[in-house]
Amino acid sequence: MKTLYMQIGRGLDLLERGLMVLAVVAILMTSLLVLAEIGAREFLPFHVPDAVTIVAGLMVVSISFSLAHAMSVNAHIAVDLFYQHFPPSVQRLCDLIALVVGLGFSWAILYWSWFDVSKLYRRGSYYYGELQLPEWPVNSALLLGFAVLFARLVHLFAGRLLGLSATPLTHEETV
Repeated sequence: MKTLYMQIGRGLDLLERGLMVLAVVAILMTSLLVLAEIGAREFLPFHVPDAVTIVAGLMVVSISFSLAHAMSVNAHIAVDLFYQHFPPSVQRLCDLIALVVGLGFSWAILYWSWFDVSKLYRRGSYYYGELQLPEWPVNSALLLGFAVLFARLVHLFAGRLLGLSATPLTHEETV
């Protein structure tokens, strides 16, 4: 059981790293597109078509693709005013409650996203603008990001239930 758990964890790590690379590329593309739009507006007689729509889509990619990686390396925001003073058994209970809440919210977003992507794809919906970009790829990126986040949360939850993972969901920086 522990071997399977570790293999799934390694697979998720690899997938998350790949998505993180894509998130970084999306941020770089956003920066370059904004720079090109500003430069074109100031110095050239034309503009980048649908720059705002493209930047919005790239931001969805950069945020949703980095969620699972942030969860796996405990880089999420944590408010633990009292948590560190609890005994380990209460900390584990708090971690399980946090995972259940996270699973609930990510499942709701995943469920909504699945139906939204399928509806947009069936309808053939497009963003208004010069390029008439389809809407479903951006929403598919959101769906993929939350699917990987959900898989990571299930992995963490299973590890805690089976006693295979005892690392807390929050951590303190050691100086």
